[in-house]
Parts: sequence; structure tokens; C-alpha cells
Amino acid sequence: MNIDQKIRQFENKSKAELKAIFLLCTQKLLLLLKAVGMEEQEVKVLLTLFCAASRSDGKMSTTEYNLMTEALSLSISYSEMNDVIANIAATLDAEDMAQKLAETFGAIDDDYRECIVDYCLSICAADGNVDRVEKSFLESLIGYSVNIGIGITVKFGTPYITET
Repeated sequence: MNIDQKIRQFENKSKAELKAIFLLCTQKLLLLLKAVGMEEQEVKVLLTLFCAASRSDGKMSTTEYNLMTEALSLSISYSEMNDVIANIAATLDAEDMAQKLAETFGAIDDDYRECIVDYCLSICAADGNVDRVEKSFLESLIGYSVNIGIGITVKFGTPYITET
């Protein structure tokens, strides 16, 4: 299944289905983080992924906020969550960190990369629409890019070659 098919599939899922996917991916990622000795970093890692996905189009929407807080039974206001996400965005490049996590965990097992993509895609699709900026972010999780000059970027791990 290519990324466009996967996005359409997620856009057509119900809120309950997206929550279930988000929760399942959260659980898998928590187990992986514990297995690699990163249990002390698990909240930061999950919030960084959420930050990268929810802000990939420039802002955290209320539907993205609702997905996370309802799936994880969190008691935090939208304003407080927005402050947490803004703080993460101000202190590190969340999108770059998400790409590195996908690449690193994907090297352990491709299922983990897919889990990170599904985690982020469930957030991006929470409003029923994944825009082109969010799609670009998701593509960056599937593979990594190298600018080879002359206006061409090659994305490894994906079938995409795009002009820059």
C-alpha cells in the first residue's frame, strides 16, 4: 500500500478507529522504549511525536487534541496542551526528531517505523483530512531525504523522487 492509499484509508476511519490505532501504537512504542532502556524518556518521546504530527500543518487542532486526551484519558486543557506542545517546538526540532526515531526504530524492525507512521497519521487524520504539508511530513517518516544538488532530492526508503 502506498502512502496515498494509507492516507485515504485513515481519512475514512471513524474517530473510534483512529483512537484505537493511536492507543495501540502508543502501547507498542512504550514497550519498545522500555526494551531499549528509554522508559525514562517515554513521555518526552510520545509528546515529541505528537508535537511533530499535530504541528506539521502549523497548529494543533482541537480534533488532534481530543484524540490524544480521550485515547489516553488525560486531564489537561487545550490551552495547557498547546503550551506543552509550543514548549517542545521551541526547544527542539520535533519533525527532525520524529524522522530520526522512525529511522532508528525502523532499523530495529520495520514494524516500529510503521507504528510511528500510524501513530502520527492517526493524529494528522483526526480531522478527516490530511493536507499536503502533513503528507510531506508523513513521507519523511517513511524514508529520509538527501539533497544531491541541482535541485533534486532523493528520498531513500520510498519510491519517491521529488524536485526541490
